[in-house]
Amino acid sequence: MEKWYSLIDKVYRMENLEEAYRQVRRNKGAPGIDGETVEAYGENIEENLAQLHHDLKTDNYNLEKCVVGTLFHHRE
Repeated sequence: MEKWYSLIDKVYRMENLEEAYRQVRRNKGAPGIDGETVEAYGENIEENLAQLHHDLKTDNYNLEKCVVGTLFHHRE
């Protein structure tokens, strides 16, 4: 049995990001907190996933913005 000490490197693997995008697209996912639709994100998918991969890998992804935005979104 393989032990994983950190999951973040599994999250930002490019093949996992690509599969996650395919699943969101297949499930007709809703726009994100920034209002960007799955279709709009997919128009520049290679660059968007490369940027997401880089931000996650270098710990520059702004999760706080997503969490705070989600909290405010649910209050409306």
